[in-house]
Amino acid sequence: MKLLFIITTDDPETIYNAMRLANVAVKLTYMSYWVDG
Repeated sequence: MKLLFIITTDDPETIYNAMRLANVAVKLTYMSYWVDG
């Protein structure tokens, strides 16, 4: 699974929040795969 994120901002907080959301999304995806078997 490859994820591509294009961030067009120089605001560090926005980048940080985007990376956090991406990390959470990946964890939720892996968890759902694990639960589904």
